[in-house]
Amino acid sequence: MLIQSLRELEHDEIVHREAHAEIPPRVEHSLTERCQAWPETLEPS
Repeated sequence: MLIQSLRELEHDEIVHREAHAEIPPRVEHSLTERCQAWPETLEPS
C-alpha cells in the first residue's frame, strides 16, 4: 500500500525516487523542486 502511494506520487511528479544499487537495496524518496514550495503556500495566514 505504501509502495503504491509512493509510485502514484512519483508519477504525478510530487516525489522523486532514487534507487541505490546496494546490498541490501536502498531507496530514497524526496519532494521534487516543484513541491518544495507547497508548505509555504499552504500555511495559514
